[in-house]
Parts: sequence; structure tokens; C-alpha cells
Amino acid sequence: SRDPEATSSWIQKLEKAFALLICNEAKKVMLATYQLEGVADTWWMTTRETIFPEGAVQEWNTFREAFNDKYFSETAKE
Repeated sequence: SRDPEATSSWIQKLEKAFALLICNEAKKVMLATYQLEGVADTWWMTTRETIFPEGAVQEWNTFREAFNDKYFSETAKE
């Protein structure tokens, strides 16, 4: 969804789950991307190798930044 509130809420819920499950960085990315559906899942499948080239450590902040760049408008970020 390109709804900034829905995107923000999804990120917040994920971060609560990460704290509860004591996830490392790679697991955070795995859990987040597992939940992607539709257009967002297609975005991930087509851009994940750009975001995390082969051998790169998958970090939550890197994923979150790329996701926000895609699904938050500039005005919503402010």
C-alpha cells in the first residue's frame, strides 16, 4: 500500500515483533519480506539483488530505507 499510515503501522508492528522474538538483522529482513504481498512482493523480488548484492549482509535499516523510499512519498516522510 502507498498509504503512509499503513506503511508506518506495518513497520512499527514488525519492530515490536523483532523485539519480542530477539531477531538478528538477517531475520528481520526475512520476516519483513515474508509478509510482503502483491506489488510490494514483486518490488522486493525485482530489487532485492540491487539492495543486497550477493554476499552482502542483509540489514533491517537498509531494507527499511529502501522500502520507505518506494512506499512513502516525500511529503509523507516530512
